[in-house]
Amino acid sequence: MSNKILGTPVKRNEDVEFLRGEAKFTADLTLPGMLHMAILRSSYAHAMIKGIDTRDAEKMPGVVRVLTGADIKNKIMPLPCVWIPGGVESHFPSHPLDMPGLGTS
Repeated sequence: MSNKILGTPVKRNEDVEFLRGEAKFTADLTLPGMLHMAILRSSYAHAMIKGIDTRDAEKMPGVVRVLTGADIKNKIMPLPCVWIPGGVESHFPSHPLDMPGLGTS
């Protein structure tokens, strides 16, 4: 008897929709008023960013808002927790940008 694992066929347990390519993913959702966000990071590790000119980005079609680190400095804490475990007090401030649909508290 062999305990061979690698190369051995494994019965798939995924939902039929996933196997047929019919499953819905978050990227497939479109909701009224829905916005998308893109994050641009520096291509230089540990670079000292002295300024960012956002004018060209702000003129692009469909752009609603351009934010930089300067815009959110001292307004939100770094790496906010999306899920707060039950019984734990959250010390994260409410969303500072007060934009419709952002789920401000």
